[in-house]
Amino acid sequence: MTTTRSEMRRRVAESDLPRRAGRLVFGDRRGLALFLGSLCYIALLTRVGVFITDTYTTANAFVALTEGRLAVTEVVYGPSLDTPGMSVVDGTHYGRNYGQLVLSLPMYWLLRGLDLVADLRIALAGAWSLVVLALGLVLGRIYERRQAFAIGASALALVLFVANVTVATPIPDRLVPLLAMQLTGVLAGAMTAVVAYRLVGWLASPHAGVLAGVLVVAATPVGFWSPIPKRHVFSTLLILLALFAFARSRDPETPRRALVHGGAYAATGVLAWIHAPEALVVFVALVLTDLVTSPPSRYRALPAVIGAFLLSLFPFFVTNLLIAGHPFVPPRLLSVFDVTGPDGSAIVDPSGGTDAPSGGTDDPSGGGGSGSDSSGTDGTEPSGRGPLFGLIGALGGLYDAIATATGTFVSLLVGGVETARTRTDQLVQTFVRSGYVFNRAAASDEAINLSVLESAPVLGALVSVPLAVLDRRFNLSVHRLRQPGPATLLALTLTAVVFTLVYVDRLPLHAQLTVRYLLPLYALGVIALAWVTPVRRAFETYTATFWWVTAGSVLLGGQLLLAVVVGSDLALGEAFQLHALLGLGLAAVLAASTATAAISERFDRAVAVSLALTTAASVVFSLFAVTAYGGALGKYNTGGSQLLPIVRVLADLISIV
Repeated sequence: MTTTRSEMRRRVAESDLPRRAGRLVFGDRRGLALFLGSLCYIALLTRVGVFITDTYTTANAFVALTEGRLAVTEVVYGPSLDTPGMSVVDGTHYGRNYGQLVLSLPMYWLLRGLDLVADLRIALAGAWSLVVLALGLVLGRIYERRQAFAIGASALALVLFVANVTVATPIPDRLVPLLAMQLTGVLAGAMTAVVAYRLVGWLASPHAGVLAGVLVVAATPVGFWSPIPKRHVFSTLLILLALFAFARSRDPETPRRALVHGGAYAATGVLAWIHAPEALVVFVALVLTDLVTSPPSRYRALPAVIGAFLLSLFPFFVTNLLIAGHPFVPPRLLSVFDVTGPDGSAIVDPSGGTDAPSGGTDDPSGGGGSGSDSSGTDGTEPSGRGPLFGLIGALGGLYDAIATATGTFVSLLVGGVETARTRTDQLVQTFVRSGYVFNRAAASDEAINLSVLESAPVLGALVSVPLAVLDRRFNLSVHRLRQPGPATLLALTLTAVVFTLVYVDRLPLHAQLTVRYLLPLYALGVIALAWVTPVRRAFETYTATFWWVTAGSVLLGGQLLLAVVVGSDLALGEAFQLHALLGLGLAAVLAASTATAAISERFDRAVAVSLALTTAASVVFSLFAVTAYGGALGKYNTGGSQLLPIVRVLADLISIV
């Protein structure tokens, strides 16, 4: 037996299994470096606590899940169980987003294990320092300067660890479940950068992939929202994963193409476990793209695709069955406590309770209605009847669920089209200039809502996408549409358009900081600009210029902007509007430079500089939001603070000033 085990260990070592697993997840060293760098950056933005009211629902549901049950019986966070998004079945409370909660369980078990052998705050500080060290070692291999990077990274990691340990404070035990959810979101945000890199790197070039990965996390609100225990970063990750699998499935040289194609729909099935309406959007976009671009021979892979999709839906069906008594009725369609008023505000108590504080409790996707009886008996077999009646009841329930989902989906699309046609002011407020949203600000007097372009000025480069698409390289003929690039571009476009139509009728909402419900659109926009616009060429030509201007703008420009905010004694809303106007100005500069560079390559350096400035503006805003503005934004204090002690000290120093 001993010889057999030794032989097995030797074979595993010789099989290079860790390297293969790393390639499967990260692709190559660049992907690993992006993952580690994203972890370092997002950790700086992480504050432990509750910042949006409906987080109480998911956090309490997660605590129940860690104890082995779906029903929520204990109030660990918040004033009561009657919080926005909580479902009620036969008097029993249930949460939502169970896919996100289940994915957070391994992190919870890991934190509990660490807590048994070390102080959790010190262990996390040590883990972050190790990530910094690992990043330096990987970069040393990429740039073939291993010794220099190893020495520098080791010294930096040691200094950061000592600094964090010196000012570290204990993490309350009651915050461990919430911290597990947040750290899982951090991992999801870092993996979003990796998938963006692999998608664009495969479609265009590795350098363009690196640009996409960096911009997704640093130049958009993806990095900011990753540590906040909401579904949005998970939706973004799974949507990009579906597009990546779809793109690879169109390459004839891809091994097991049918299974890879099924992987695109499997990612959609997992997304349904988190948020079914958004999964339906991706599903519709993929199906339409397949119908338009797939050759007749590809339909032989249909059984594998359907099988992978149904298998991925199994956790979703089981969760629905355990909660609602019907596999096709998600918790979001049950009776819930939050009722959306005509002005977009969220009311916690339908019987006449108080309004919830503004801060993103609404769900524009329509997930807060009561579309089903909450008795939990739908679809069950009638007493004294045979299995045939049970089958008929199940099929009837399936038909009702499909009809309800289709009707809701179509009504949302119609509402989105109507908004785009008749209420252009809502589109402008959502995508260009938000300012103070009067009809959505029932509980706030601060204009702290940034539009899509204000919060991600890098998307100004999208003005050159039509010029690139009209180029002969992107001629969308029937033959070209069957190739990986054009087919993926069509799938990306359909996803973005349908996603926008589903949400835009209810946007903008007040006090959501950025348009978080459209977070996947930020990533899709970055994919497009890094793939098909002159930004790609400019970055590949002036890579060093981009990095140096970005670093200098964050370090020097950030200090200058902080001096303006503090010296002028700006209120929170005024400070946010300063960021908004700065973002719009930089977006205009980037738009002009990329549009000009689409005609002449002489403006590529200007594109690289303006791209760096827009990236730095987003990074500075995110850092300020968790330090200089952190106290004003944390309305629902749970006793937490910044994850990294040195960031907490910095935030305290800024607040004193």
